[in-house]
Amino acid sequence: AVEAGASTAYETARRISWTRRERRLEELDQFNQCMAVAETSAHLDLLTEQGRLQRTELDGVCYYRV
Repeated sequence: AVEAGASTAYETARRISWTRRERRLEELDQFNQCMAVAETSAHLDLLTEQGRLQRTELDGVCYYRV
């Protein structure tokens, strides 16, 4: 998703599917949307630690790029 242009955890979470039924982020209730973005953020941070992504922060928002 980051390679395709997503740059934040929210944007990335919107581009991938969720649950076994492959729901879109917008189809989840508000609590599960927050959980999905938090999970995405954790995965993006791990990819950053592994050197597979680069992260910059601006005004409290983390941006990721390949």
